[in-house]
Amino acid sequence: MRSLPVALVLLALLGAPARGEQTCASAAPPEPPRLYLVTTSPGGTLFSAFGHSALWLSGGGLARPVVLDWGNFDSRRGEPVADFLAGRMVYTLEALSFEELMARTRRQGKRAVAQRLDLPPAELEALGREVLAAARAEDRGFAYDWLDDNCSTRIRDALDRATGGEISRQAVAGGGRSARDEVLRHVGAPGRGAQRGWAWLGVLALLGPQADAPLSHARSLFLPDRLMQGLRTVRLAWPDGMQRPLVGQECALVPEGRGWPPDAPPRAGPAMLAAGLAWGAAVLAGRGGALALGLLAALAGALGTVATALALGSDLPGVGPTHLWWLCSPASLLLLAPALALLRRRVGAGHLALAGLLAVAGLLGSLLSAAGLISQVLWPLPALLLPPLLAAPAALWRAHRSARG
Repeated sequence: MRSLPVALVLLALLGAPARGEQTCASAAPPEPPRLYLVTTSPGGTLFSAFGHSALWLSGGGLARPVVLDWGNFDSRRGEPVADFLAGRMVYTLEALSFEELMARTRRQGKRAVAQRLDLPPAELEALGREVLAAARAEDRGFAYDWLDDNCSTRIRDALDRATGGEISRQAVAGGGRSARDEVLRHVGAPGRGAQRGWAWLGVLALLGPQADAPLSHARSLFLPDRLMQGLRTVRLAWPDGMQRPLVGQECALVPEGRGWPPDAPPRAGPAMLAAGLAWGAAVLAGRGGALALGLLAALAGALGTVATALALGSDLPGVGPTHLWWLCSPASLLLLAPALALLRRRVGAGHLALAGLLAVAGLLGSLLSAAGLISQVLWPLPALLLPPLLAAPAALWRAHRSARG
């Protein structure tokens, strides 16, 4: 019988949730208001690659708990990819039940974490009034901006207003990294599939130099996982004079699913350099090099053309005049003519001059970027594209001489 209390203690310890896995629950209507930030991990599609943030509010006279979600796109308003690239995507704030949010999260195979936000009573009441009024407004749409106006920044800014700017002053998460780095660590995470691979290449190639400026800690909170991390570092002054953590409780609502992104973007330079050297060797491989050169013309030309089109006609933040044009531009499509000439063994002086000019421009731009003389980070694109670009004049010169001999 003396072992029974010991067994009960062990059983209690084994059954107790660990820190970060406590039970989060809604408040009853007559209880004081209770507010959680709910953060979900990235999903399997490109549009869910960055995770999601929402507010879960209950108590304070609410008849039932409500989740306030600023991440809804109305497909009836347009086509998502085209609207996003044009910079005219419209998102809306929707109120849904907690059960709906959990069902959607599990259906999409994502994890979910809740953080109870312990604001002083007056600030919590004011914040609750603000977000509920926004949810009841007739027009709940807003122009989506991936960096400055999305589901996370809407919550960040509401919390910042409620706390008198304490989020901006105190939150620490990811500061010093660029917007390009922050996006790349999501779309470039291992095991994300071919769709993310193309998105990773697009982020490298299509964002202009403004995406390489270091972000402040507060601005880094534009991503759901950074917002979750940053709020952990905030402490608020209460009316009794005590300083208390903003995050009073944290628990895993859905512990299983796709994981969180790494803290830094993948180091793809060595792999891209190996691929670039192999590509360059393929360009030098006699008539077989025509296909490798044609592929270079198609890829570099496509990236340069899309970058130019976005710079001229899109309001998408982060795009604009780009130093990528040193390495690949719409003029890269002209390499298709030397590739065809190489295949037919009819290489002329004009083909040589064109390939040489583009190779010199690519080398110069890569050197300027490496020396820090231009503001855009081109690496690791030169590792992939420069070797075949430099090999092209050599392959054409060899074919030209062979034809003349």
